Amino acid sequence: MGTTLKAMLRSKYGSFAAVALFCALIAGIGVAFVNRATTKLLESDAEMVTEEWANYIVSNVPDLSEIAQGELPSTESVIFFEQARQVGRVYDFSIYDPDGKLILRSKELGRTHTFDYNIFSNRPEFLPARKDRKRVIFVNESGASSGPEIYSDALLPIGTQGNLDGWLEIKVDQTARQRLFMSSMTSLALIIGAILAAGPALGFWYRTRQKQIAERQLNYLSHFDMATGLLNRGAWLERLGGLLAGRGESAQRAAVFQIDLNGFKLATDNFGPTAGDTFLKEMAARIVEEPFAQATVARVNSGQFAAFLPRIADTIDAAHMARKIVEVLSRPVEWEDHVLNSPVSVGVALIPDDGNDASRLWTAASIALEEAIEAGRNCYRFFAAETERQTQKQRDLEQTITEAYERNYFELYYQPIIELKTKKLRGFEALIRLNHPEKGMISPADFIPVAEKTGDIQKIGAWCLEEACHTASFWPPDLTVSVNLSPLQFNSGQLISVLRRALDASNFPAYRLELEVTEGLLLGNVDVVKEQLQVLRDMGIAVSLDDFGTGYSSLSYLWQFPFSKIKIDQSFIRAIEATPSAPGILRTIISLGRYLSVPMTAEGVETAEQARFLERAGCQLAQGYLFSRPVPSTEVAGIILKDFTKSLSKKPGLSKRARKPAKLPDEARL
Repeated sequence: MGTTLKAMLRSKYGSFAAVALFCALIAGIGVAFVNRATTKLLESDAEMVTEEWANYIVSNVPDLSEIAQGELPSTESVIFFEQARQVGRVYDFSIYDPDGKLILRSKELGRTHTFDYNIFSNRPEFLPARKDRKRVIFVNESGASSGPEIYSDALLPIGTQGNLDGWLEIKVDQTARQRLFMSSMTSLALIIGAILAAGPALGFWYRTRQKQIAERQLNYLSHFDMATGLLNRGAWLERLGGLLAGRGESAQRAAVFQIDLNGFKLATDNFGPTAGDTFLKEMAARIVEEPFAQATVARVNSGQFAAFLPRIADTIDAAHMARKIVEVLSRPVEWEDHVLNSPVSVGVALIPDDGNDASRLWTAASIALEEAIEAGRNCYRFFAAETERQTQKQRDLEQTITEAYERNYFELYYQPIIELKTKKLRGFEALIRLNHPEKGMISPADFIPVAEKTGDIQKIGAWCLEEACHTASFWPPDLTVSVNLSPLQFNSGQLISVLRRALDASNFPAYRLELEVTEGLLLGNVDVVKEQLQVLRDMGIAVSLDDFGTGYSSLSYLWQFPFSKIKIDQSFIRAIEATPSAPGILRTIISLGRYLSVPMTAEGVETAEQARFLERAGCQLAQGYLFSRPVPSTEVAGIILKDFTKSLSKKPGLSKRARKPAKLPDEARL
């Protein structure tokens, strides 16, 4: 009896143990499958996100390779990096040089000293990337209270034309994706278990159900904004197209509004993403509840909304609605112990006045919004055809500038600078020209402001410096060349390195280069500007204050900044013979320069009377049509030769016969 009982118990518990072991084996396999599959999905997701984000950075940061080589990022790049850190799920990124030395961190963009960190030394797991020059991605658990629970760490090579310029490390928040994938893989593992336990029918039903849920979620994500629950841009434009098509030949007027809320960026930058999300949700609720209860509303950009109002009485009605939007959305938003304010700009396009299709109306409202933003915050603007023409003209000019730089349509013309007392040539001012083969000569007054707005002035300015130094390197050694600088070149952080490259490339001595700056530059950070000007002076480069007497003139500039020369604006010169007070003012300006021991150059001298007055007043240098118009580089040699011949004729004791075979220095044989 006892033996039989023991055998039964042994048999019972043996079967239980076998079942338990089988279940544990299945569970272990399931857990391993879930973890492995989740990791693979996270790596694939990280690869897609990092590829898109890296392309986003490369296409918007033209000096990325230079940054990886150790140069300071431009102001535009720093601003873009700040914005890029908020894009998608990328929460941190770093840039390294080709050897893996840390150059820049997104969380320390303001840091200027060298980082003592090498990713290949400190992170051996990334060594395969260095060997193969290929992307390496790891999925990690943070373990830090401030970072995401799960994140992917990717290292990508940066390079152009097959060269390795550096490395870009991108960290992506994978916490939500890990939970989603883990949930999905767990569900999949359960499906597999259900298949083993309950058969293929149950598994097929569950899989179909999960697919439907995923499709609904995907459909929601592709049509709606997660933060506000409103339509996204693509879905709104699609919906707008359908609504417009359904109107038929209806005479009922309608309107499209685009709304820009600068408060989202302010809230996010000052108080973090939670404050920004709170702000957005409050703005979305206000739009839907108050001004646009009958409208189709969408969030179309980070801090921008759009709405289609299907019925308006007239333009006055649309203006009333725009004012209502400004009033409602400019009210403060309370968040914790803070008050979030938002300037509001509204662009309005009318239907059918400004168009009847979604694309056209979107463009019209965008143009109107840009005009409202430029006009000042808390205002609205209606679309105007003239604004569109001006916008299109500017866009065409932007394309022309890009084409001109790529195809070498830019040229430098040179205008002589003459010493008034001796009438000797002292140098030339380099003046940029855009000579398009089809559009003809385009004035710098037209393309320079556009180039400054787009940022193209950086590369154009660098080209001017290199070209001027190269051309002037063939002139006699006593002649200088002056080049105008844009204030944006000072703000880029690359000016000194650009200057050194230009001087070294042509072996051009720094003391023969003169940089001309306008008073607008001095309105920025005085200490930063003063420091850079001093560096230029220390290099031996002369710095001239151009257009003195106009714009933001201040006598304090003359003693605060280390100027080598002052250029009197040509408006004063033209006024010598036309305005009674002009001569006295000019004498005062010239006397001031003499008191400060700073030479004065008069611009725009066109008559001999003007030149005689300036010489008697003590002005040292002059340039203008009286002496020569700006000429191409091919005609500079003739001006130099003429000046050289003139100087020979003034030397006593030289007969015509002695001067006839005059031996010119090598520099004059141009």
